Amino acid sequence: MTAGDGTGEELDRWEPISGVDLDTYATLMAALLKSDAVGEEPSRYASAAGISPAQWSVARSGWTMRISQYEDVRTVYSQRYRVAVGR
Repeated sequence: MTAGDGTGEELDRWEPISGVDLDTYATLMAALLKSDAVGEEPSRYASAAGISPAQWSVARSGWTMRISQYEDVRTVYSQRYRVAVGR
C-alpha cells in the first residue's frame, strides 16, 4: 500500500487521493448526480476539472473506501456533497 492511493491505514484520512481532495470529490460526485452521467461520462467530468481518467479511477475508489471506513470522513463528505448538489 502506497501513499496517495487511499488504501493504507497509515495514511492521513484527509490526504488527497491521486491529487483529488474531498471537496473536489464531493463536487464531482454531485455534478455526476445532476447530469445522470453513466459509462465514460464520469471521466469526462473529471477531465474537465483537470483530473485524468486514471487519477479519477484511483480517487473514486479511494474516497469510497475512506467514506465507508471513517464516520468523520463520511459526515464531512455528506455535508459538502449536499452543498454541491444545491448549487
